[in-house]
Amino acid sequence: MAEIINLRRARKQKERAEADKTAEQNRISFGRTKAERSLTNAERDKAARHIDGHRLTRAFSSEADAGSREENAIKQRARELQRVGEARKSSRDDNDPEPA
Repeated sequence: MAEIINLRRARKQKERAEADKTAEQNRISFGRTKAERSLTNAERDKAARHIDGHRLTRAFSSEADAGSREENAIKQRARELQRVGEARKSSRDDNDPEPA
């Protein structure tokens, strides 16, 4: 006769084995000690400080008083909206009948 097995227990054992296999793969892929992580962070911070220390504040003399790119984009958008508003106003004036 065949051996009687508990299906619930067999299912749970299979799930545990799969979870253990996934955990082992994750430990290999992502497992780094706290010292390794802090060393990587320190190296990244040092490189950023080094680059920031050698950064030029203004690359071109024409950009000296020009403002930031965001400010220039906002000003350009405001000018475009003003031109559109003036165009609409002039087109309304052209369509209005003149008083007699």
